[in-house]
Amino acid sequence: MDIKLFDLLYNKYSQPMLLYALTFVNSKSDTEDIVQVVFYNFWKSEAYLRVPIDEARPWLLRAIKNACINFWEKKDVLRSSAELHNITRQDIENMPPQTREIVKAIFYKKEKYQEVADYLGISINTVKTLLRRAIRQLRERYTDNFSLFLYLLLK
Repeated sequence: MDIKLFDLLYNKYSQPMLLYALTFVNSKSDTEDIVQVVFYNFWKSEAYLRVPIDEARPWLLRAIKNACINFWEKKDVLRSSAELHNITRQDIENMPPQTREIVKAIFYKKEKYQEVADYLGISINTVKTLLRRAIRQLRERYTDNFSLFLYLLLK
């Protein structure tokens, strides 16, 4: 086991992973727990030895996202999520056509920004800007349930 490699990865990525987890789960203590479990599993499974160093960040981001989804699945609040899910889909349908296509491609089809930009014939920066505006609009609408909203959108 290469403790130095793991320490390097932990020191480099633990803070960004905490911030990333906070976008899904509003509780700092819950996000700290989630990140600790992800890094523990990363260590225990020795994944840090198998994952190329340049792929560690995407691997950890995906693991954090999945851990946050698991966190929400364990919460009782998901019982009322069907209604929020339907309202969210309707709000997305009511967005301007280009923005709607970007949101659907990124969140539902899991396409990369560059793929969406190429498909729509726009720059990657335009994709990022329109997506950021759409998320801001939805965040304002779902202030009280934004974490649940993100869970539904990313599921």
